[in-house]
Amino acid sequence: MERKEFLPYVVYFIMIAAGSTQWVNNTKAKITSYSIIGIGILFSLFLSSVVFVKGELGMGTIAMTYLLYAGVLAILVVLVQMHSKYGDKLERVDKDSHNPILTYEVMVRLLIIVLIIIISKITDDAVKGKMNDVYKLMMMTSVGWLVMILGAGLVGQMYVVVSRYLTDGFQNKETR
Repeated sequence: MERKEFLPYVVYFIMIAAGSTQWVNNTKAKITSYSIIGIGILFSLFLSSVVFVKGELGMGTIAMTYLLYAGVLAILVVLVQMHSKYGDKLERVDKDSHNPILTYEVMVRLLIIVLIIIISKITDDAVKGKMNDVYKLMMMTSVGWLVMILGAGLVGQMYVVVSRYLTDGFQNKETR
């Protein structure tokens, strides 16, 4: 195995390891996890860019793939911002038996893992030179777009619930 074929596996392992730490109920661990996943996605973008420039793919295919990377990074930025801004209050909400954002959090975490797998497969195929099949890339990117749109909607809803719930009803409520 050549060194260039080994790099996507290193990035994949780092992103999966960071993705597994997002399950820890600690705000700083979640911020670190989302930041490391973002750095891994930027590194995957760099690896794919080097190969995409040399390839024979059309600009539409490349643009769709780059927009997938940008969308996932936008989701991660919103999550980092939300946990930075409301971190101490989110830890209090996690202790409450009627946690209104638990469902959103679990779904977003699972969708992030799926997006990591899709982006890792695109990067792995690009580095190994298997990106000559445009239909396979478009299928992976389309599934990635579907998952990304679902994730973005859930993150937006989670942000609204967190900002509304924490500012209106939960600040004066005592935890048991």
